[in-house]
Amino acid sequence: MTGRARLGAWPDFVWLEKATGASMSRLVRSAVGAAVVAVAAGMVLVPAAAAVAAGNTNLLSNGTFDGNSTSGWKGTNASLTTVSPGYGGSGYAARAALSNTSTSYSMFASPKPATNVPAGEQFQASGQVLGVAGRSICLLLQESAPGGSVLRSASQCHTATGAWQAFGPVTLTNQTAGDTVGYVIRQTGAQAGDSFQADSLSMVDVDTTAPTAPPGLTATAAAGNEIDLSWSAATDADFGGVYGYAIYRDGAATPLATTAGSVTAYKDTGVSAGSTHSYTVVAFDYARNNSGPSNSASATTPSAPVAALWHMNETSGTTMADSSGNGNNGTLHNVTLGVAGVSGTGYSFGGSTVKSYVAVPNAPSLNPGSADIHISFHLNTTSLPTSGDYDLVRKGTFQSTEYKIELLQSGAITCVFRGTSANRNATGGSGLNNGAWHHIECIKTAAQVQLVIDGTVVKTSTGTVGPISNTLAVNVGAYPGSDWYKGKLDEVSIAFG
Repeated sequence: MTGRARLGAWPDFVWLEKATGASMSRLVRSAVGAAVVAVAAGMVLVPAAAAVAAGNTNLLSNGTFDGNSTSGWKGTNASLTTVSPGYGGSGYAARAALSNTSTSYSMFASPKPATNVPAGEQFQASGQVLGVAGRSICLLLQESAPGGSVLRSASQCHTATGAWQAFGPVTLTNQTAGDTVGYVIRQTGAQAGDSFQADSLSMVDVDTTAPTAPPGLTATAAAGNEIDLSWSAATDADFGGVYGYAIYRDGAATPLATTAGSVTAYKDTGVSAGSTHSYTVVAFDYARNNSGPSNSASATTPSAPVAALWHMNETSGTTMADSSGNGNNGTLHNVTLGVAGVSGTGYSFGGSTVKSYVAVPNAPSLNPGSADIHISFHLNTTSLPTSGDYDLVRKGTFQSTEYKIELLQSGAITCVFRGTSANRNATGGSGLNNGAWHHIECIKTAAQVQLVIDGTVVKTSTGTVGPISNTLAVNVGAYPGSDWYKGKLDEVSIAFG
């Protein structure tokens, strides 16, 4: 997809998350059953009429009446029918006839053609009308609050001549996010027996410029049934800006889910253990002009239950909470909380001058024995060690069996697994101190040790290791008393099996 590439088939309704950024938690199937959309409490349903049409597409569901129907329209002090021929001498037009003694009557699009509109979005209306000569007939666009009260309007009025007359363009810019925009044709100074005809009615969103493609998409296997996505915000300088993002999995034509434009992360909990999935994200504006796709990012979920999962989203306190359910919480020492993470917030470690680290007490669930090991985390630093190395995740010492990951003075990562049979490591990568987030994975199986950086296997070392088990704590960000890491970490997980 490039430029204004359209998304694939969209469901009848699209779920968008409110600006609170609540994480997705439950699954809801769209009305047509075409896509499963992850939805959390605090999400709002946006009608497809407001979500599917691209810029300059008519938002009125029945603006020509050529189906001999007034579907999509209602009257105030008026009865609605169709008449033939319509404007141009063919088809049908709508006829609104005064139905009581009021001095004004109207026809209006129902439901309103644009709902939950962002501030700054601009619409134009046009149409053809034929009225009783001398009567005043107006075309209006109206911005209304969610409760229905009209806040402002834009209009164009004509004195009818008894022949077809063109209205428009009438332009209205929505001022308040969340309002609706309606389309109304109204006659004033009405007298008994009055009526008017309307045809070729149109309301369009004038925005035809697509947002930029979202940069920096990353995918992290957070658990056997969860892959966490994070990306940087797209930009769209005109009108209402970026309205939302569509997430695609494994090249599907239908989006897996959508988020609001304020949300740049998504948790896919619809995956299975030991599976690999790739993702792209597309930004869209309110007019449904769609960006090109983001970079592709992929992740492989661990094939066994997670022993520990630390999201590092705490912003206060001294405890690093384990989300795996195994109770492997850590104690924080001089760690800075609440820094911008790859997903939510992360931790910042201050190096040798601050001596920050996290200690997680030894537990049976943290000792793999002969099982496979999968350690995963995100790293962001501008520093490299000038002596020794930076210990990132470690359980054990060279005097015992151990597993550990270190950042070396060369800028490489090394995965070390010391078992009862042998010591194996996989070392590779460079330039990781560039201030960007990098996804690090160290994987040990019965036959090999593997280092994966940003989804790419950079080193494989073959050979057996033997069982790994010790009584020492898991330390994050330091070797006890030395090798202090300087930089940020986020989304650390350890899985066995």
